[in-house]
Amino acid sequence: MPAAIIGGAIAAVGAVGSAVVSSRGASSAANATTQAADRSAAVIERNYDLSSAALRPWQQSGLGANAMLNDYYGINPGQDGANSQNAFRSFIQNSDYGFQFGQGSNRVNSGYAGAGTLKSGAAMRALEDYRQNLQQGYRGEFLAGLGNQQALGASAASAQAGVSQNAGNSLANVYTQQGNNIANARLVGSQNTANAIGSVANTAGYLYGRYG
Repeated sequence: MPAAIIGGAIAAVGAVGSAVVSSRGASSAANATTQAADRSAAVIERNYDLSSAALRPWQQSGLGANAMLNDYYGINPGQDGANSQNAFRSFIQNSDYGFQFGQGSNRVNSGYAGAGTLKSGAAMRALEDYRQNLQQGYRGEFLAGLGNQQALGASAASAQAGVSQNAGNSLANVYTQQGNNIANARLVGSQNTANAIGSVANTAGYLYGRYG
């Protein structure tokens, strides 16, 4: 057998072997890309979960404050303000309202007692005016506190929206890049295989033309 034929056969076998190795390399590269993408996605999802858990209490507090304000102002149908009034009474009980009212009442009573009109209608009206004015101030504090909690909840909801959008964009980028890398790896493998087949065909054609 002519040496040229033997050499051509060896070259053809080498080309086929190279194509096989290249195909396996492309497959390994695709697998490695998938594993890397999955690890990145896991980190993104973990960070999303942590951020969501940190923001959730503020969102819930804000929703509660919003519901209480809606009840107070009668914004939603069927709300009679009972919940907000109960909450205000609880707020009063947990504040220093009782102390302030006692101190103010003593001052009012002392003034009327000195004039000998402690139990008069004017004294009673003065006490009621003082009570209403004092309670109005505490009601303002109560509503302001609810407004602050409502604002914190809205900020937390906005932050959550940002976290969700960033996580979505990051995951989309990871998997888009994964798809591109796999496609490129397979394209390279296909090109190498095609080149190897072409080389075999050229070698066979040459040998057939010369020795066939």
